[in-house]
Amino acid sequence: MNASNRNIDRDYRNVQTQIQRIAGVRRKRTIHQSSKHTKMHMRIAALNIRGNGGISISDPRNKWVHLNQEMRDRRIAMLIVGEAHLNEERKEGVLSMFGKLLHIEHSELQDNPNAKGVAIVLNKRLTNCKTVKRWEIVPGQALQIQIEWHHGKALTILGIYAPNENGATNARFWKKIKDFYDRNPQVPCPDVMGGDTNIVEDPIDRLLARADAEEAVLALDELKTALKLYDGWRQANPNEHDYTYQHSNLELARLNRIYVTHNILESSQEWKIEDPAIKTDHCLVSVQIACDEAPETGRGRWSILQAVLADKIFMTYATSELKKTAEEMMRITTGQETRTDEHNAQTLFEMYKQRIIEKARKRQREIIPRINRDIETLEKEQKSIVNDTSRDDENKMRESGIIMERIRELNRKRHDKKRKNIRLLHKLEGETMSKTWTANGTQRKPRDQICALQTSCTTVNGDIIYEKDSKNMAELMGRFYRKLQRDGLDESQEGRASWAQAVANSLEGITQSATEELNNELEAIIQADEAEEVIRTAEKGKAAGINGLTYEFWKVLLRHSRQNHLGPGEQNLNVLDMLCMTYNDILIHGMSNKTTFTKGWLCPLYKKNERMDPANYRPITLLNADYKIFTKILTLCL
Repeated sequence: MNASNRNIDRDYRNVQTQIQRIAGVRRKRTIHQSSKHTKMHMRIAALNIRGNGGISISDPRNKWVHLNQEMRDRRIAMLIVGEAHLNEERKEGVLSMFGKLLHIEHSELQDNPNAKGVAIVLNKRLTNCKTVKRWEIVPGQALQIQIEWHHGKALTILGIYAPNENGATNARFWKKIKDFYDRNPQVPCPDVMGGDTNIVEDPIDRLLARADAEEAVLALDELKTALKLYDGWRQANPNEHDYTYQHSNLELARLNRIYVTHNILESSQEWKIEDPAIKTDHCLVSVQIACDEAPETGRGRWSILQAVLADKIFMTYATSELKKTAEEMMRITTGQETRTDEHNAQTLFEMYKQRIIEKARKRQREIIPRINRDIETLEKEQKSIVNDTSRDDENKMRESGIIMERIRELNRKRHDKKRKNIRLLHKLEGETMSKTWTANGTQRKPRDQICALQTSCTTVNGDIIYEKDSKNMAELMGRFYRKLQRDGLDESQEGRASWAQAVANSLEGITQSATEELNNELEAIIQADEAEEVIRTAEKGKAAGINGLTYEFWKVLLRHSRQNHLGPGEQNLNVLDMLCMTYNDILIHGMSNKTTFTKGWLCPLYKKNERMDPANYRPITLLNADYKIFTKILTLCL
C-alpha cells in the first residue's frame, strides 16, 4: 500500500470514528467519586531516560534523583518513563528517598529488568494517589493506570515503550494492545497514551524525511482509531517541524508522543517538546490538561520575589520614591501643606505602594537569569533552523545538532546549580527547627480547589443553579459573608438609637477606669522605635496580602533607607518615618476611604458537609503586611 492509499485508509477510519462518536458508540469509562480534591489543571509528560544510570539510588549517576527534581521544577503531575529498568527492589530504593513525594507504578521484563521497562510516576504534590488502579498490558512495555480526578471522573493513562527491533515487532506490539482491549471490554480505554513509539507516522516527523515500516504505522493507526486517540502535538502544530530524539548520526525524529481523546484535546494547552536535564538522547514531551468541567482560574496571587528585593535597580528606586513620599508627608504633617481627603499621608502611602508594585512587577520580568534567556534564545534559533525551507536537510541536521547540544549543556548546568543550592540549604537547615526540615517530614497533599458554588437561584424545575466561573464564585462568596455580617442588624434610625442605648447601659456597670497616665500613653502617637521593633521581629516566609508586599520587603527597605547618603539640607527620613506618619494620620483622622489599606484576600477553608454550599467554609483573611505592622504596634501599646 503506498502513502496516498494509506492516507485515504486513515481518513476513512477517522470518519468512522466520528460516526461512532455521534451515534454514542463508545467503550464504557469507569466513574468513581473522589474523596480527595486535586488540581484542576495537570501537566502530563513522557520521557525515555535510557536506563537508571546507576543501580543504587545513592549512586550519583542514578537518574531517578534527577527525575524528582525535573518533576518539581516543571510542575509535572504525571510522568511516563520509558526504559525505566526498574524492578521491585530498585523501586523501593527510589521510594525510600522520595516516597513522600512520588508514587511509582512500574512494569518490568521478568527475565531481564535491565532492558526496556515502563513506569508511570505520580507527583503527590499535584495528584491524588490514594486509589490507583493498574493493568499490565504488555510486561515491560505497556502499563495502564487509573486515578481519581474531579467530580466523580477518573483519568486513565496508558504508558508505552514500543520495541525498536524492526517494523514487524513494532506492529505486533500495537496489535497486542488492541487485542487486550478487545478481549477485556471491562477495562476502561485510556484518556491519555504516551511514551516512546519508536516509529513516526509521517515523513514530516523525521529529518532526513522518510516513511517508516508500513505495517507498524498501520497497526498504530488501527489502535488509535479503536481507542479514539489523537496526536495532540501535531493537532496543535499541523505544519511545524520539531523532534524528540537525536541519533548518533545527527538524524532527528519525533518518536516520543502523547495521544489524547477528543475531550482531553479540546481542553488541553501548552504542548511542549523540551530538553531535560537528565542525560538521555530523548526530549521531554508534555501537555497541560484540564477537567472538562473545570472552572476558569487565573494565575494566582502575585507576591514580590526575593530576587527582586536583591535587585539594586529596584531597591534604589524604592528608596528614592520613599524619600520623596516621606518629604511630602512631612510637609503635610508640619502644616506646610494643607491636608485634604484626597491629599494626606494615607493617600500618599497608597500611591507609593502602587508605584513600588508596578516597578517590582516590571523588574521581575526583566531580571530573568541569564542562563534562562540563553536557553530560550537557542530554542528559538533551533526551531527556526529546522523549519527553514531554504536550507537542505543535511545543513539543518548539522546546525540543529550543534544548538541542541548547547541547550543540553545549559539545562544540565541550571539543573546542577539548583541541586547545589538545595544541598546547601539542607546542610544549613537540616535537623533544625526550620521550614526546610519540617517540610521533609510532611506528607505532601494537593491543594483543594472549589469547583462550583450553589447560588440562590433555581431553574423552572426547582433545581439549584451552580456557579463555576472563578471570578463569579469569589463575588458570590464575598456577598455571602457581607450578608452574614448584616443579618439581624436593624440599620434604621430607631435601631441605631436602640443599639446606642444598649451600649450605654452596658458601660454603666463598669466602675473601674484607666488612670490619667495610662490614658496619656494610649493617646500618644506611634513612635519610630515601636515600628522598628515590630518590623525587626516580624517572621519571614509569611504569605503576602492583596498588594503582594511581604514582611521581607519592609525589612530590606528599612536597611536600605538607613544607608542613604544625605545631600546638603536633606532630611534623614526613612521607612519608619513614612510608616509612623501614615499610622498617626489614621489614629487622628480615621481611615481614609481612598485607600486599600484594610483590604485582604478572603480564603475560604472547607469545614464539612456539602462542598458547594458557601456556609460550609470557614473564612480567613490574608491582610497586607503594612496593615499587620500597624495592628501589632497597637497590640504592643495595649
